[in-house]
Amino acid sequence: MKYIIAYDIKEKRRLSKVAKTMESFAFRVQYSVFIADLDEANLARLRSRLEKIIDDSEDSVLFFQVRNQELEHRIVYGPEFNAVAQVQQAFAVL
Repeated sequence: MKYIIAYDIKEKRRLSKVAKTMESFAFRVQYSVFIADLDEANLARLRSRLEKIIDDSEDSVLFFQVRNQELEHRIVYGPEFNAVAQVQQAFAVL
């Protein structure tokens, strides 16, 4: 399944750990936003790792399940980090 994953982490050390964890499972499209193509096992692994890092009284991680055609319908203001091409390439490869 494909996911858009966004996070808001309050403490710098946890933020760094979450970012590194996300980079090992997903493709960064903004500073705190990633896309991923995860099967059930990898989704469970990622969630487990994040749960060990975050402080759920301060931090949040959001997972949005999406279909390919939903990624094509978007509105972007400002630089997109070349995300359109990167997202399409990432999902073509994944």
